[in-house]
Amino acid sequence: MPPALAIRLRFLLLLIPVLLAGCSVKSYPNDLPKNFLVNTTIHKTSTFRNTSLAFDIHTINAKCETDFLGRVYVDDPKTEVGVPIDRPVFLDFIFVSKTAFSGDVSAVRYQTVMTPRSGFAYDAAVSYNKGIYNVVITEKQRGGSGSRRVPHVPLESCRPGKAP
Repeated sequence: MPPALAIRLRFLLLLIPVLLAGCSVKSYPNDLPKNFLVNTTIHKTSTFRNTSLAFDIHTINAKCETDFLGRVYVDDPKTEVGVPIDRPVFLDFIFVSKTAFSGDVSAVRYQTVMTPRSGFAYDAAVSYNKGIYNVVITEKQRGGSGSRRVPHVPLESCRPGKAP
């Protein structure tokens, strides 16, 4: 084998693992104090179709640019997450449905922008039932009795210089 070809082959063999590593999605470190509870209810509608939930967390800067912090795969009915406080975050709930025999995969997203506040806890009631997807986020002051529903705010509402 000519030396130039051997060098190219070695280079390609070294490059393949790097390219494959780029295919995986970064896991969210979840090392902040837990302030966000994801309460998940997914009703199984068919033995051949499985629906699961992934939860992506991004921060938003003053230019309305997002920075992907990572993904949480929600496998339990109750999952506690530590979301950054006192700065805007972009939350992306991804319902992924897979069909066993055909291999078809589809995704439905619920995306919102919010600014979690210090001293507050958040609860996301996330559900899927018979093709209906729903996400309701509530905010409650720690030690308080009342709560309020966090409004849905699309990322498009962000204005550069005035992050939500």
